[in-house]
Amino acid sequence: MPCPHCQGVLKNDWTNFSKNKMLFPTFVIAGPPMWCVIMSMTCTRCKHRVNSNSGDTLSSLPAYARAAYPVDPKYALNKNSHIGQSATTVFDLLMPTYGNGDLCSHLLYHAINRSYLQRVEDYYSFYTLGEPEKEGPPVYVKSHSYYIKAYPPTGNGIRDTYDKACSSNNTPWKISDHDRHVREIQNVGCRSIFAQDHTHKVTDNYYQKKTLGAFALWDCANENGEIASAVLVPTTKTIHFAHAATALTRRPTFQPMAMHSDTVRLQI
Repeated sequence: MPCPHCQGVLKNDWTNFSKNKMLFPTFVIAGPPMWCVIMSMTCTRCKHRVNSNSGDTLSSLPAYARAAYPVDPKYALNKNSHIGQSATTVFDLLMPTYGNGDLCSHLLYHAINRSYLQRVEDYYSFYTLGEPEKEGPPVYVKSHSYYIKAYPPTGNGIRDTYDKACSSNNTPWKISDHDRHVREIQNVGCRSIFAQDHTHKVTDNYYQKKTLGAFALWDCANENGEIASAVLVPTTKTIHFAHAATALTRRPTFQPMAMHSDTVRLQI
């Protein structure tokens, strides 16, 4: 594998299990976490050390090779655990609309509990179908006075992970979701009519919105319902979205014939 920092080659050194007798947890939405053996590699040229499950390493692999580790490269952050692709696919649909990190965290915990209850039911039901004179099921293996200290991330942790993943360039096209969405909005034009308004409900999903000064969202939509511009503003005064409106009028493809607005009075 090529080194992500130079033109050298990565060489296998040791794994987390061979050195520390530990496994790396990956939480999924379909059952208990997957426990992974992670290889630590060093570059033969710059001596830089990377893990085999880092975002830089996974994004440089072809799709069939990185499928062995089912984690989206943009979510492969430098943390004590990762979230599997089966869960992040669902989170990508929930987070932009609801921003509910607590619900996503509850889904991961519920997957572990559901899997445990299913295993208990399967364990005892196997012996209930045997002969009447057959002995009952054996007892569980006794505990050795230790337990696994690995839990799914909290709601705030999932929100932070999602925000960092949106700004990560570890994607097949080497551009973050944030920059891709910005360029898609910048490509929206208008030929007939557009509408502009302030939306307050959108800011409810923002974490620490008062610190950010997110009082409302000024948005502009064209005749097809596509969003041409969306900016956070501290107030509804025209001066706070004037720069975004001026930049919108400079687009060659934005040449409307009429505007619709429910603003009664413009505050300058």
